[in-house]
Amino acid sequence: DGAMLRTTLALTGIEDAMKNMDVKFYPNPVLDYCSIKLAGTIPAGTSFHIYNLLGQDMIKLDNIGNRIINLDLSGLDSGLYFYSIRHNDIILRTAKFVKE
Repeated sequence: DGAMLRTTLALTGIEDAMKNMDVKFYPNPVLDYCSIKLAGTIPAGTSFHIYNLLGQDMIKLDNIGNRIINLDLSGLDSGLYFYSIRHNDIILRTAKFVKE
């Protein structure tokens, strides 16, 4: 079936991206500014999200690609946050960080 083959190929591509993606988030803990360095296989249409403990998106960047992202987080309250890198509804990477 053609649809099944396309789905399998798409999932294989996402799995490869997960294995070949290098993400560096620094510093942690964060005062006001952080950097995210993305390298490796980042599929087109991939997004970066920062969300709070309630799961609310605080920051969303679309089509991130391979690059360094510098973010101003001074508007966030102090506390524990998570970031995720997503392709469509699939989470490729997630981690936590502390905002001081």
